[in-house]
Amino acid sequence: MCGILGGTSLKIKNEKEISLILESLKHRGPDGSGVFWDKKNRVFLGHQRLSIIDLSDKAKQPMRIITNNPTYVKTSGGRQETITKNKQECVITFNGEIYNYKEIKKELEEKGYKFKSDSDTEVVLNSYLEWGTKCVERFRGMFAFGIWDESKKKMILIRDRFGVKPLYYYFGGDDFIFASELKAICQFPNFHKEINLEVLPLYFHFGYIPDPYTIFKNVFRLEAGMIMEIPLPFNSFNFKKEKYWSPEHYFNKTPINADLYADSCRHNDEKIINDLEKVLKESFQYRMVADVDVGVFLSGGIDSSLVAAILQKNSSKKIKTFTIGFQDEKYNEAPTAREIADYLGTEHQEYYVSTEDLKKAFDNYANIFDEPFGDSSGLPTYLLAKLARQNVKVALSGDGGDELFSGYSKYYAIEKIIKLPIFLRTLMKKIIKIFGPQNITNLYNISCKILPLPRYSNLREKISKLYNLLDGRDLAEMFDL
Repeated sequence: MCGILGGTSLKIKNEKEISLILESLKHRGPDGSGVFWDKKNRVFLGHQRLSIIDLSDKAKQPMRIITNNPTYVKTSGGRQETITKNKQECVITFNGEIYNYKEIKKELEEKGYKFKSDSDTEVVLNSYLEWGTKCVERFRGMFAFGIWDESKKKMILIRDRFGVKPLYYYFGGDDFIFASELKAICQFPNFHKEINLEVLPLYFHFGYIPDPYTIFKNVFRLEAGMIMEIPLPFNSFNFKKEKYWSPEHYFNKTPINADLYADSCRHNDEKIINDLEKVLKESFQYRMVADVDVGVFLSGGIDSSLVAAILQKNSSKKIKTFTIGFQDEKYNEAPTAREIADYLGTEHQEYYVSTEDLKKAFDNYANIFDEPFGDSSGLPTYLLAKLARQNVKVALSGDGGDELFSGYSKYYAIEKIIKLPIFLRTLMKKIIKIFGPQNITNLYNISCKILPLPRYSNLREKISKLYNLLDGRDLAEMFDL
Protein backbone atom coordinates (compact mmCIF):
# COMPACT_ATOMS: atom_id res chain seq x y z
CA MET A 1 0.00 0.00 0.00
CA CYS A 2 1.47 3.31 -1.11
CA GLY A 3 0.04 6.81 -1.13
CA ILE A 4 -0.20 8.85 -4.33
CA LEU A 5 -1.33 12.37 -5.16
CA GLY A 6 -1.02 14.76 -8.04
CA GLY A 7 -2.77 17.23 -10.28
CA THR A 8 -2.54 20.73 -11.63
CA SER A 9 -3.15 23.89 -9.64
CA LEU A 10 -2.28 27.57 -9.81
CA LYS A 11 -2.37 27.67 -6.01
CA ILE A 12 0.62 25.37 -5.50
CA LYS A 13 3.76 27.51 -5.44
CA ASN A 14 6.61 25.09 -4.65
CA GLU A 15 7.65 21.54 -3.74
CA LYS A 16 7.49 22.26 -0.02
CA GLU A 17 3.71 22.80 -0.20
CA ILE A 18 3.31 19.46 -1.98
CA SER A 19 5.47 17.71 0.64
CA LEU A 20 3.32 19.10 3.47
CA ILE A 21 0.17 17.75 1.83
CA LEU A 22 1.90 14.43 1.21
CA GLU A 23 2.43 14.06 4.97
CA SER A 24 -1.29 13.22 5.29
CA LEU A 25 -0.58 9.97 3.38
CA LYS A 26 2.54 8.96 5.30
CA HIS A 27 0.74 6.08 7.03
CA ARG A 28 0.27 4.46 3.60
CA GLY A 29 3.99 4.47 2.85
CA PRO A 30 6.46 5.04 5.68
CA ASP A 31 9.52 3.81 3.72
CA GLY A 32 10.09 6.99 1.73
CA SER A 33 8.52 9.91 -0.06
CA GLY A 34 9.10 11.92 -3.21
CA VAL A 35 7.76 14.93 -5.10
CA PHE A 36 7.79 15.95 -8.76
CA TRP A 37 7.08 19.61 -9.60
CA ASP A 38 6.73 20.93 -13.15
CA LYS A 39 6.63 24.67 -12.50
CA LYS A 40 6.13 25.56 -16.15
CA ASN A 41 2.97 23.46 -16.56
CA ARG A 42 1.87 23.81 -12.88
CA VAL A 43 1.79 20.00 -12.63
CA PHE A 44 2.84 18.04 -9.54
CA LEU A 45 3.02 14.42 -8.39
CA GLY A 46 3.70 13.00 -4.94
CA HIS A 47 4.37 9.54 -3.56
CA GLN A 48 4.59 7.85 -0.16
CA ARG A 49 6.33 4.50 -0.56
CA LEU A 50 5.76 1.12 1.05
CA SER A 51 8.62 -0.97 -0.33
CA ILE A 52 7.46 -4.39 -1.57
CA ILE A 53 9.30 -5.05 -4.85
CA ASP A 54 12.87 -3.77 -5.37
CA LEU A 55 13.63 -2.16 -2.02
CA SER A 56 16.45 -0.04 -3.45
CA ASP A 57 16.37 3.69 -4.19
CA LYS A 58 16.30 2.86 -7.90
CA ALA A 59 12.57 2.20 -7.49
CA LYS A 60 11.80 5.56 -5.85
CA GLN A 61 8.78 7.54 -6.99
CA PRO A 62 7.57 9.67 -8.62
CA MET A 63 9.55 7.96 -11.38
CA ARG A 64 10.56 9.91 -14.44
CA ILE A 65 11.61 8.50 -17.82
CA ILE A 66 12.83 10.36 -20.87
CA THR A 67 12.98 7.91 -23.77
CA ASN A 68 16.12 7.75 -25.87
CA ASN A 69 14.35 6.96 -29.11
CA PRO A 70 14.48 3.16 -28.58
CA THR A 71 14.91 1.23 -31.83
CA TYR A 72 14.03 -2.40 -32.41
CA VAL A 73 13.49 -4.80 -35.28
CA LYS A 74 10.01 -6.11 -35.95
CA THR A 75 9.64 -9.30 -38.00
CA SER A 76 6.44 -9.80 -39.98
CA GLY A 77 5.81 -12.30 -42.76
CA GLY A 78 9.50 -12.98 -43.23
CA ARG A 79 10.33 -9.27 -43.53
CA GLN A 80 12.27 -7.18 -41.04
CA GLU A 81 11.28 -3.62 -40.25
CA THR A 82 13.22 -1.19 -38.06
CA ILE A 83 10.97 0.64 -35.61
CA THR A 84 12.02 3.89 -33.90
CA LYS A 85 9.88 5.33 -31.13
CA ASN A 86 9.43 9.07 -30.76
CA LYS A 87 11.11 10.74 -27.80
CA GLN A 88 8.79 11.09 -24.81
CA GLU A 89 8.98 12.37 -21.26
CA CYS A 90 6.65 10.86 -18.67
CA VAL A 91 6.42 10.77 -14.87
CA ILE A 92 4.41 8.29 -12.80
CA THR A 93 3.14 7.96 -9.24
CA PHE A 94 1.99 4.38 -8.72
CA ASN A 95 0.20 2.44 -5.98
CA GLY A 96 -0.24 -1.31 -6.25
CA GLU A 97 1.39 -4.38 -7.72
CA ILE A 98 1.62 -5.78 -11.25
CA TYR A 99 1.96 -9.52 -10.69
CA ASN A 100 3.07 -10.36 -14.23
CA TYR A 101 5.55 -7.48 -14.54
CA LYS A 102 8.51 -9.78 -15.22
CA GLU A 103 6.88 -11.21 -18.35
CA ILE A 104 6.01 -7.72 -19.59
CA LYS A 105 9.52 -6.51 -18.79
CA LYS A 106 11.03 -9.27 -20.90
CA GLU A 107 8.80 -8.30 -23.84
CA LEU A 108 9.82 -4.64 -23.52
CA GLU A 109 13.51 -5.53 -23.32
CA GLU A 110 13.15 -7.36 -26.62
CA LYS A 111 11.83 -4.10 -28.06
CA GLY A 112 14.94 -2.20 -26.97
CA TYR A 113 13.83 -0.77 -23.61
CA LYS A 114 16.47 -0.51 -20.88
CA PHE A 115 15.67 -0.80 -17.17
CA LYS A 116 17.48 0.70 -14.19
CA SER A 117 15.48 -1.13 -11.51
CA ASP A 118 13.66 -4.39 -10.89
CA SER A 119 10.44 -2.57 -9.95
CA ASP A 120 7.01 -3.06 -11.47
CA THR A 121 6.61 0.74 -11.50
CA GLU A 122 9.28 1.11 -14.17
CA VAL A 123 7.59 -1.64 -16.19
CA VAL A 124 4.25 0.20 -15.99
CA LEU A 125 5.77 3.47 -17.17
CA ASN A 126 7.66 1.87 -20.07
CA SER A 127 4.53 -0.09 -20.99
CA TYR A 128 2.68 3.21 -21.30
CA LEU A 129 5.46 4.59 -23.50
CA GLU A 130 5.16 1.56 -25.78
CA TRP A 131 1.41 0.90 -25.91
CA GLY A 132 -0.23 4.04 -24.51
CA THR A 133 -3.27 3.51 -22.28
CA LYS A 134 -3.80 0.11 -23.95
CA CYS A 135 -0.96 -1.11 -21.73
CA VAL A 136 -3.44 -1.63 -18.91
CA GLU A 137 -4.98 -4.55 -20.78
CA ARG A 138 -1.72 -6.47 -20.22
CA PHE A 139 -1.54 -5.91 -16.47
CA ARG A 140 -2.52 -8.55 -13.95
CA GLY A 141 -2.70 -6.94 -10.56
CA MET A 142 -4.19 -4.26 -8.35
CA PHE A 143 -3.27 -0.68 -9.07
CA ALA A 144 -4.10 3.00 -9.17
CA PHE A 145 -1.71 5.41 -10.80
CA GLY A 146 -1.29 8.80 -12.38
CA ILE A 147 1.00 9.55 -15.34
CA TRP A 148 2.01 13.03 -16.46
CA ASP A 149 2.74 12.79 -20.19
CA GLU A 150 4.70 15.99 -20.76
CA SER A 151 5.00 15.51 -24.53
CA LYS A 152 1.21 15.28 -24.92
CA LYS A 153 0.44 17.75 -22.12
CA LYS A 154 -1.93 15.23 -20.60
CA MET A 155 -2.55 13.63 -17.20
CA ILE A 156 -3.59 9.95 -17.25
CA LEU A 157 -5.38 8.23 -14.33
CA ILE A 158 -6.02 4.48 -14.33
CA ARG A 159 -7.64 2.21 -11.73
CA ASP A 160 -7.59 -1.59 -11.61
CA ARG A 161 -10.41 -3.82 -12.87
CA PHE A 162 -12.20 -4.36 -9.54
CA GLY A 163 -11.20 -1.12 -7.83
CA VAL A 164 -9.02 -2.74 -5.17
CA LYS A 165 -6.81 0.34 -4.97
CA PRO A 166 -8.50 3.68 -4.20
CA LEU A 167 -8.30 6.79 -6.40
CA TYR A 168 -10.15 10.05 -5.69
CA TYR A 169 -10.21 13.25 -7.72
CA TYR A 170 -11.44 16.81 -7.24
CA PHE A 171 -12.58 19.52 -9.65
CA GLY A 172 -12.56 23.09 -8.40
CA GLY A 173 -12.18 26.09 -10.69
CA ASP A 174 -8.74 25.77 -12.32
CA ASP A 175 -7.72 22.94 -9.97
CA PHE A 176 -7.67 19.24 -10.66
CA ILE A 177 -6.40 17.11 -7.78
CA PHE A 178 -6.18 13.33 -7.33
CA ALA A 179 -5.06 11.22 -4.37
CA SER A 180 -5.29 7.82 -2.68
CA GLU A 181 -7.40 9.25 0.14
CA LEU A 182 -9.85 12.07 0.69
CA LYS A 183 -7.81 13.47 3.56
CA ALA A 184 -5.02 14.46 1.15
CA ILE A 185 -7.44 16.34 -1.11
CA CYS A 186 -8.86 18.13 1.93
CA GLN A 187 -5.36 19.52 2.67
CA PHE A 188 -5.21 21.54 -0.55
CA PRO A 189 -5.39 25.37 -0.39
CA ASN A 190 -8.91 26.74 -0.78
CA PHE A 191 -10.51 23.29 -0.86
CA HIS A 192 -14.09 23.85 0.29
CA LYS A 193 -15.29 20.90 2.33
CA GLU A 194 -19.04 20.60 1.82
CA ILE A 195 -21.19 17.52 2.50
CA ASN A 196 -22.98 16.18 -0.56
CA LEU A 197 -26.46 15.59 0.87
CA GLU A 198 -27.65 13.98 -2.36
CA VAL A 199 -25.52 10.85 -1.74
CA LEU A 200 -26.81 10.18 1.79
CA PRO A 201 -29.71 7.99 0.55
CA LEU A 202 -27.13 5.83 -1.23
CA TYR A 203 -25.17 5.45 2.00
CA PHE A 204 -28.23 4.49 4.04
CA HIS A 205 -29.24 1.98 1.37
CA PHE A 206 -25.86 0.30 0.79
CA GLY A 207 -23.94 1.07 3.98
CA TYR A 208 -21.29 2.85 1.89
CA ILE A 209 -21.17 5.49 -0.86
CA PRO A 210 -20.75 3.79 -4.26
CA ASP A 211 -18.54 4.98 -7.12
CA PRO A 212 -18.21 7.58 -8.52
CA TYR A 213 -19.62 9.58 -5.62
CA THR A 214 -18.09 10.57 -2.28
CA ILE A 215 -19.39 12.32 0.81
CA PHE A 216 -18.04 15.68 -0.45
CA LYS A 217 -19.27 17.86 -3.28
CA ASN A 218 -17.00 18.10 -6.33
CA VAL A 219 -14.96 15.11 -5.16
CA PHE A 220 -15.34 11.77 -6.94
CA ARG A 221 -13.95 8.27 -6.89
CA LEU A 222 -12.61 6.96 -10.20
CA GLU A 223 -14.64 3.87 -11.06
CA ALA A 224 -13.07 0.43 -11.25
CA GLY A 225 -11.71 -0.51 -14.67
CA MET A 226 -11.61 3.12 -15.78
CA ILE A 227 -9.11 5.30 -17.67
CA MET A 228 -9.32 9.06 -17.27
CA GLU A 229 -7.44 11.57 -19.45
CA ILE A 230 -7.11 15.23 -18.49
CA PRO A 231 -5.50 17.46 -21.14
CA LEU A 232 -3.92 20.78 -20.18
CA PRO A 233 -4.86 23.58 -19.94
CA PHE A 234 -7.42 22.00 -17.66
CA ASN A 235 -11.09 22.79 -17.28
CA SER A 236 -13.86 20.66 -15.81
CA PHE A 237 -15.33 19.94 -19.25
CA ASN A 238 -12.35 18.73 -21.26
CA PHE A 239 -11.55 15.45 -19.52
CA LYS A 240 -12.35 12.03 -21.00
CA LYS A 241 -13.28 8.77 -19.25
CA GLU A 242 -13.16 5.33 -20.83
CA LYS A 243 -14.19 1.97 -19.39
CA TYR A 244 -11.51 -0.54 -20.37
CA TRP A 245 -12.93 -3.51 -18.43
CA SER A 246 -16.12 -4.63 -16.68
CA PRO A 247 -17.20 -8.00 -15.24
CA GLU A 248 -20.34 -8.02 -17.38
CA HIS A 249 -18.43 -7.50 -20.63
CA TYR A 250 -15.75 -10.03 -19.69
CA PHE A 251 -18.05 -12.85 -18.63
CA ASN A 252 -20.42 -12.30 -21.55
CA LYS A 253 -17.57 -13.04 -23.94
CA THR A 254 -18.05 -16.76 -24.59
CA PRO A 255 -14.80 -18.64 -25.25
CA ILE A 256 -14.77 -20.63 -28.50
CA ASN A 257 -14.26 -23.90 -26.66
CA ALA A 258 -16.74 -23.23 -23.83
CA ASP A 259 -19.25 -25.85 -25.02
CA LEU A 260 -16.54 -28.45 -25.57
CA TYR A 261 -15.15 -27.80 -22.10
CA ALA A 262 -18.65 -28.03 -20.59
CA ASP A 263 -19.19 -31.39 -22.31
CA SER A 264 -15.85 -32.73 -21.10
CA CYS A 265 -16.55 -31.60 -17.54
CA ARG A 266 -20.09 -32.94 -17.35
CA HIS A 267 -20.25 -35.61 -14.62
CA ASN A 268 -16.52 -35.14 -14.02
CA ASP A 269 -16.12 -33.34 -10.70
CA GLU A 270 -12.46 -34.34 -10.44
CA LYS A 271 -11.55 -32.44 -13.63
CA ILE A 272 -13.41 -29.33 -12.48
CA ILE A 273 -11.67 -29.41 -9.08
CA ASN A 274 -8.22 -29.96 -10.61
CA ASP A 275 -8.68 -27.17 -13.16
CA LEU A 276 -9.92 -24.80 -10.46
CA GLU A 277 -6.98 -25.63 -8.19
CA LYS A 278 -4.58 -24.95 -11.07
CA VAL A 279 -6.08 -21.50 -11.63
CA LEU A 280 -6.10 -20.68 -7.90
CA LYS A 281 -2.52 -21.89 -7.45
CA GLU A 282 -1.28 -19.66 -10.27
CA SER A 283 -3.24 -16.69 -8.92
CA PHE A 284 -1.94 -17.13 -5.35
CA GLN A 285 1.67 -17.64 -6.41
CA TYR A 286 1.59 -14.41 -8.41
CA ARG A 287 0.54 -12.60 -5.27
CA MET A 288 3.45 -14.06 -3.33
CA VAL A 289 5.96 -12.25 -5.58
CA ALA A 290 7.56 -9.79 -3.18
CA ASP A 291 10.91 -8.88 -1.67
CA VAL A 292 9.36 -8.95 1.82
CA ASP A 293 7.50 -11.55 3.91
CA VAL A 294 3.88 -12.30 2.98
CA GLY A 295 1.21 -13.61 5.38
CA VAL A 296 -2.44 -14.71 5.31
CA PHE A 297 -5.49 -13.49 7.23
CA LEU A 298 -7.05 -16.76 8.42
CA SER A 299 -10.64 -16.70 9.69
CA GLY A 300 -11.27 -20.44 9.57
CA GLY A 301 -13.87 -20.05 6.83
CA ILE A 302 -13.67 -21.81 3.48
CA ASP A 303 -12.19 -18.86 1.57
CA SER A 304 -9.20 -17.93 3.72
CA SER A 305 -8.57 -21.59 4.66
CA LEU A 306 -8.34 -22.46 0.96
CA VAL A 307 -5.85 -19.63 0.36
CA ALA A 308 -3.70 -20.80 3.29
CA ALA A 309 -3.96 -24.47 2.28
CA ILE A 310 -2.81 -23.95 -1.31
CA LEU A 311 0.00 -21.61 -0.31
CA GLN A 312 1.25 -23.97 2.41
CA LYS A 313 0.99 -26.96 0.08
CA ASN A 314 3.30 -25.26 -2.39
CA SER A 315 5.69 -23.67 0.13
CA SER A 316 8.96 -25.13 1.41
CA LYS A 317 8.61 -23.26 4.71
CA LYS A 318 5.80 -22.45 7.10
CA ILE A 319 3.61 -19.57 5.96
CA LYS A 320 2.50 -16.99 8.51
CA THR A 321 -1.22 -16.87 9.38
CA PHE A 322 -3.08 -14.38 11.59
CA THR A 323 -6.46 -14.49 13.33
CA ILE A 324 -8.56 -12.14 15.47
CA GLY A 325 -10.62 -13.69 18.28
CA PHE A 326 -13.55 -12.44 20.39
CA GLN A 327 -14.60 -13.27 23.93
CA ASP A 328 -18.22 -13.69 22.78
CA GLU A 329 -18.40 -17.27 21.47
CA LYS A 330 -21.17 -16.36 19.00
CA TYR A 331 -18.68 -14.31 16.99
CA ASN A 332 -15.44 -16.10 17.81
CA GLU A 333 -13.84 -17.89 14.85
CA ALA A 334 -10.38 -18.16 16.43
CA PRO A 335 -10.67 -21.82 17.62
CA THR A 336 -11.67 -22.96 14.13
CA ALA A 337 -8.86 -20.94 12.56
CA ARG A 338 -6.39 -22.47 15.04
CA GLU A 339 -7.53 -25.98 14.10
CA ILE A 340 -7.02 -25.19 10.41
CA ALA A 341 -3.59 -23.69 11.12
CA ASP A 342 -2.54 -26.75 13.15
CA TYR A 343 -3.74 -29.08 10.41
CA LEU A 344 -1.89 -27.14 7.68
CA GLY A 345 1.20 -26.60 9.80
CA THR A 346 1.38 -22.81 9.47
CA GLU A 347 3.17 -20.39 11.77
CA HIS A 348 0.03 -19.09 13.44
CA GLN A 349 -0.68 -16.05 15.62
CA GLU A 350 -3.97 -14.98 17.17
CA TYR A 351 -5.06 -11.97 19.15
CA TYR A 352 -8.23 -11.71 21.25
CA VAL A 353 -9.87 -8.32 20.93
CA SER A 354 -11.03 -6.56 24.07
CA THR A 355 -13.71 -3.92 24.42
CA GLU A 356 -10.95 -1.41 25.08
CA ASP A 357 -9.26 -2.37 21.78
CA LEU A 358 -12.49 -1.70 19.90
CA LYS A 359 -12.98 1.65 21.61
CA LYS A 360 -9.47 2.78 20.66
CA ALA A 361 -9.94 1.53 17.10
CA PHE A 362 -13.25 3.35 16.85
CA ASP A 363 -11.53 6.61 17.75
CA ASN A 364 -9.47 6.22 14.55
CA TYR A 365 -12.35 4.93 12.43
CA ALA A 366 -13.29 8.22 10.75
CA ASN A 367 -9.65 9.02 10.09
CA ILE A 368 -9.10 5.60 8.48
CA PHE A 369 -12.11 5.59 6.15
CA ASP A 370 -12.44 9.36 5.49
CA GLU A 371 -16.20 9.08 4.85
CA PRO A 372 -19.19 7.13 6.26
CA PHE A 373 -18.69 3.35 6.13
CA GLY A 374 -21.33 1.12 7.65
CA ASP A 375 -19.58 -2.26 7.76
CA SER A 376 -18.66 -3.15 11.34
CA SER A 377 -16.07 -5.66 10.08
CA GLY A 378 -13.81 -2.68 9.42
CA LEU A 379 -12.90 -2.53 13.12
CA PRO A 380 -11.61 -6.11 13.57
CA THR A 381 -9.97 -5.99 10.11
CA TYR A 382 -8.04 -2.89 11.19
CA LEU A 383 -6.91 -4.65 14.39
CA LEU A 384 -5.97 -7.79 12.45
CA ALA A 385 -3.86 -5.69 10.07
CA LYS A 386 -2.08 -4.11 13.05
CA LEU A 387 -1.29 -7.58 14.39
CA ALA A 388 0.00 -8.84 11.04
CA ARG A 389 2.08 -5.69 10.42
CA GLN A 390 4.32 -6.62 13.35
CA ASN A 391 5.53 -9.59 11.29
CA VAL A 392 4.81 -9.01 7.58
CA LYS A 393 4.30 -6.16 5.09
CA VAL A 394 1.88 -7.99 2.80
CA ALA A 395 -1.10 -10.19 3.71
CA LEU A 396 -3.56 -12.16 1.60
CA SER A 397 -7.19 -12.77 2.58
CA GLY A 398 -10.18 -14.74 1.34
CA ASP A 399 -12.31 -11.68 0.56
CA GLY A 400 -14.34 -12.09 -2.61
CA GLY A 401 -14.66 -15.87 -2.54
CA ASP A 402 -18.32 -15.88 -1.53
CA GLU A 403 -19.15 -13.30 -4.18
CA LEU A 404 -17.38 -15.22 -6.97
CA PHE A 405 -18.65 -18.66 -5.99
CA SER A 406 -22.16 -17.75 -4.73
CA GLY A 407 -21.30 -18.77 -1.21
CA TYR A 408 -23.67 -16.51 0.69
CA SER A 409 -26.97 -17.98 1.83
CA LYS A 410 -28.73 -14.85 0.52
CA TYR A 411 -27.96 -15.97 -3.04
CA TYR A 412 -30.07 -19.08 -2.54
CA ALA A 413 -32.76 -17.07 -0.71
CA ILE A 414 -33.08 -14.66 -3.65
CA GLU A 415 -33.58 -17.55 -6.07
CA LYS A 416 -36.37 -18.91 -3.85
CA ILE A 417 -38.07 -15.50 -3.55
CA ILE A 418 -38.14 -14.97 -7.32
CA LYS A 419 -39.98 -18.28 -7.71
CA LEU A 420 -42.77 -17.32 -5.29
CA PRO A 421 -46.20 -16.54 -6.82
CA ILE A 422 -46.92 -12.83 -7.23
CA PHE A 423 -49.93 -12.93 -4.87
CA LEU A 424 -47.80 -14.45 -2.09
CA ARG A 425 -45.04 -11.88 -2.50
CA THR A 426 -47.66 -9.10 -2.44
CA LEU A 427 -49.17 -10.54 0.77
CA MET A 428 -45.75 -10.77 2.47
CA LYS A 429 -45.00 -7.17 1.55
CA LYS A 430 -48.33 -5.97 3.01
CA ILE A 431 -47.70 -7.87 6.28
CA ILE A 432 -44.24 -6.30 6.67
CA LYS A 433 -45.67 -2.86 5.91
CA ILE A 434 -48.51 -3.22 8.45
CA PHE A 435 -46.51 -4.60 11.38
CA GLY A 436 -43.07 -3.13 10.60
CA PRO A 437 -39.67 -4.89 10.67
CA GLN A 438 -39.01 -4.08 14.34
CA ASN A 439 -42.33 -5.47 15.63
CA ILE A 440 -41.92 -8.65 13.57
CA THR A 441 -38.40 -9.02 14.97
CA ASN A 442 -39.64 -8.63 18.56
CA LEU A 443 -42.38 -11.19 17.99
CA TYR A 444 -39.94 -13.67 16.46
CA ASN A 445 -37.46 -13.27 19.35
CA ILE A 446 -40.23 -13.98 21.86
CA SER A 447 -41.24 -17.06 19.86
CA CYS A 448 -37.63 -18.32 19.99
CA LYS A 449 -37.89 -18.55 23.78
CA ILE A 450 -40.85 -20.88 23.46
CA LEU A 451 -40.22 -22.77 20.22
CA PRO A 452 -36.99 -24.36 18.86
CA LEU A 453 -36.59 -21.75 16.11
CA PRO A 454 -33.24 -20.71 14.60
CA ARG A 455 -31.87 -17.39 15.83
CA TYR A 456 -30.73 -14.73 13.37
CA SER A 457 -28.47 -11.76 13.89
CA ASN A 458 -29.63 -8.43 12.42
CA LEU A 459 -33.10 -9.87 11.83
CA ARG A 460 -34.72 -6.44 11.56
CA GLU A 461 -32.26 -5.48 8.81
CA LYS A 462 -32.93 -8.76 6.99
CA ILE A 463 -36.69 -8.15 7.08
CA SER A 464 -36.18 -4.64 5.69
CA LYS A 465 -34.12 -6.06 2.82
CA LEU A 466 -36.75 -8.73 2.20
CA TYR A 467 -39.36 -5.97 1.86
CA ASN A 468 -37.36 -4.42 -0.99
CA LEU A 469 -36.54 -7.76 -2.63
CA LEU A 470 -40.22 -8.68 -2.92
CA ASP A 471 -40.54 -5.99 -5.61
CA GLY A 472 -37.84 -7.52 -7.80
CA ARG A 473 -38.95 -8.67 -11.26
CA ASP A 474 -35.87 -10.78 -12.05
CA LEU A 475 -32.59 -11.93 -10.48
CA ALA A 476 -30.54 -9.02 -11.85
CA GLU A 477 -32.93 -6.45 -10.41
CA MET A 478 -33.08 -8.22 -7.05
CA PHE A 479 -29.30 -8.23 -6.75
CA ASP A 480 -29.30 -4.49 -7.42
CA LEU A 481 -31.85 -4.02 -4.64
